Amino acid sequence: MTAADARGGDQPLGYDVAVEPGPEFLRITFTGEFSVPRTLRAFDTVAGEAARHAASKVLLDARGVVGIPSESQQYEVGRYVAAHVPFKLALVEHPARRSYFGEWVATSGGANVRLFTEEARAIAWLVRTGSDSEKTAPPDGDRP
Repeated sequence: MTAADARGGDQPLGYDVAVEPGPEFLRITFTGEFSVPRTLRAFDTVAGEAARHAASKVLLDARGVVGIPSESQQYEVGRYVAAHVPFKLALVEHPARRSYFGEWVATSGGANVRLFTEEARAIAWLVRTGSDSEKTAPPDGDRP
């Protein structure tokens, strides 16, 4: 899928998008310049793709997104994720943007989402099963 395919209404998504269905989870990759409106539309695209592929688990690779969101932007995105992401989501971010505030906001609002800087750890958490593992991540050496 290209950014031209991922349009919300008449507004382009603004990120380049790659969607890769897999046997255990749906992988979506975004690249481009960060902005809150783009990111909210991006999460709408993620939700739409998850529904289209009947995926209950999504790995979202945002390491190619340029820019560092402020705490107020993380708050806005975290609240949006809590309200619009009804599936298990592992978000892989670039270490320079590592901040767990947006994750905290989203999980406080009921989302089953975790932020990672290492893809292998994100996948390990994403594919784990069992009620005890749903909202807890494996030990992550880069967590504060």
